[in-house]
Amino acid sequence: MREELLAELDRRGRRMRVAVNRRLEDARARLHHAARRHGLHAPAVRLARSRDALAAAAARLERAHPRAALAARRERLANLGERLERASPRHALPELAARLDRAEAALRQAAGAATAARRERLAAAAGRLEALSPLGVLSRGYSLTARADGRIVRRASELRPGDEVTTRLADGAFTARVERVDPEETRPHA
Repeated sequence: MREELLAELDRRGRRMRVAVNRRLEDARARLHHAARRHGLHAPAVRLARSRDALAAAAARLERAHPRAALAARRERLANLGERLERASPRHALPELAARLDRAEAALRQAAGAATAARRERLAAAAGRLEALSPLGVLSRGYSLTARADGRIVRRASELRPGDEVTTRLADGAFTARVERVDPEETRPHA
């Protein structure tokens, strides 16, 4: 590909040199003809004008030469490459990684705080349940008495002398036989 471009550049350069040489030859012929027709009036001025025209033609040739165009394209390509490099997401990756690390740390901290708050609420609820549970009540000195069929005794009037009952305490249970039932007077409910 590169060789093809260089060969094309050389071909175009030769054609341009031939074209410039023709124009120079034509200009020389016209100059020579004009000099003969008008005589040699101010040859230094005419020579200076010819030199200026030749320099201008050489400058146009240099600008129009394919190598100059190729150099301009290379420079444009290099500029575009630099812009692309500056816009690359690769440069943003370290900042994005740092932001991700900060977000992860904040999330861990928030999750830890939320977990601690839930543990505290759970411990408080467990404490309330423990205080209200039958075993918690037993540990405070109360007992539960059940009939032989397993039903809990709530009132003395539910028992008769000779009934077998099981009483559960905080550290165990015992079985007893009812000898006497003394129902107290019913207290009014508040």
